[in-house]
Amino acid sequence: MAYYYYTVESITWILFYKGGVIMRENTGAYVKRIALMAGMLLAVLLFPVTAQAKIKGGTCGASLFWLYNTDNKTLTIAGSGKMNDYSPSAEAPWFLMNKDNTDEDFDFSRIEKVVLGKGITYIGSYAFHGLYISQVSMPDTIEQIGKKAFAECEDLEIKTLPPKLKIIGDSAFSRVYIRTISLPSSCISIGKYAFSGGILDYIYIPPTVKSIGKYAFGFYAHGWDDDYELDDSTPKKHIKKTPGFYVVGPSSNITSSSAYKYAKAWGLEYRMKGVKAPKIKRAKNVRTRRIYLKWKKKSGSGYQIRYSKDKYYYNGTKYITINNKKTTSRRTAKLSRKKTYYISIRYFKKINGKKCYSEWSPSKKVKIKK
Repeated sequence: MAYYYYTVESITWILFYKGGVIMRENTGAYVKRIALMAGMLLAVLLFPVTAQAKIKGGTCGASLFWLYNTDNKTLTIAGSGKMNDYSPSAEAPWFLMNKDNTDEDFDFSRIEKVVLGKGITYIGSYAFHGLYISQVSMPDTIEQIGKKAFAECEDLEIKTLPPKLKIIGDSAFSRVYIRTISLPSSCISIGKYAFSGGILDYIYIPPTVKSIGKYAFGFYAHGWDDDYELDDSTPKKHIKKTPGFYVVGPSSNITSSSAYKYAKAWGLEYRMKGVKAPKIKRAKNVRTRRIYLKWKKKSGSGYQIRYSKDKYYYNGTKYITINNKKTTSRRTAKLSRKKTYYISIRYFKKINGKKCYSEWSPSKKVKIKK
């Protein structure tokens, strides 16, 4: 006979989640018995699992229920409103279950996916801190993410954030390896260390953002491989800039934007969103092993050229900065014969002493023959 492990709470969750109604914790015993019988039927029809699978669940907010299925290693949370806040000393129930010696068959450290149902507005502090999850599905109803909600989820991949998100808590995504992220136009506040310690290449900050906490992004703690987390206790000598990181912000009303203020305060590169680079007219090899580059003039303060044998410009990249805005051509230094180089250009505007850059132009490939 197949063995299923359902609690009264999880059966009630199954019945009323699928029916669109969330049961309160004080539901009467009579109603719970009805929910139990009807829920068993729905569980078989709507939640097919293997004979070895177990399902367990409970509450995690006034109107939120959670359910964990060992079969697909998925934690599902549904209902409406705010999730409870948690802490290292008062962990979320899916952490506590793993420490329950009476349920040794449950391995909650193996949660791989989190699904948050539509109607949830707040993700609690420390809700998924340190879990080895690789996927999370967030509904468009999310408005706030609490402190360290996803911190140290090092296998997690996030490409977009909910469109109505307003507040990102302190260290919410610290040490989460996000490559690039664009904040929605609803966002107004980013907590300190929010995206620190990861591998962000860049972040887009819309003009709606009014406050950004210190070291929110673009920094990591030197030695974090040894559990060095960037926080208020980190000595300044261990705080390093993330190599190659830059901030993308508005191209108009630049000085009033939080993106510009943050980039200037912390010495980070600022790029103007949607501003195109100068068009390259010619890129060719000329005598004495050089590249001659000619481009179309753009209004600004100057230009920057980069060239490298690496088409991604990760290694051995050289830069030429031109502060004369009237210049439209330049030769590189001597290069290696019979090698292929890649070269591109961008322009910049100086605003209150800080350079604000355009995008890079598409690269031109040049082989050094002369």
